[in-house]
Amino acid sequence: MRRNALNSLGKKCSRKGFTLLEALIALIALSGILHLAEEMLRLSAFWQIDTDFNQDINAIYQLRMILTLGENVEVYDDEIIYEMDDKIFTLALENDHLYISPGTNIVFEHIDDAWFEEDENEHIYLNYIRGEKERRVLIRR
Repeated sequence: MRRNALNSLGKKCSRKGFTLLEALIALIALSGILHLAEEMLRLSAFWQIDTDFNQDINAIYQLRMILTLGENVEVYDDEIIYEMDDKIFTLALENDHLYISPGTNIVFEHIDDAWFEEDENEHIYLNYIRGEKERRVLIRR
């Protein structure tokens, strides 16, 4: 009798397939992984929105450095003209890009509109619109 019980136990262990307990554990693990994947996608979508502004911060620092080193800076509504190393450069918006010419040094991308302002203290501001957001940043003191 004892031998029959051991034989039947051995037959149960050698069966192919999954038990209900194993299937439940797999479902719980899968649901946990799917929950984490959903959260990661939500976070990546959130950070993707701010990626343009993070790139803008780098561009603003680059413009500040360039205009600080530049001489004879002239500010107009649609462009800034300055001299550097005895060459004349223009910062202007064209084809949704704010770029420095001569050459094609693209500073900002995907801009709907941009204009420049200079206040009474000779501070220069860049105003730009991208999508529904309008920003005003100081680019020269």
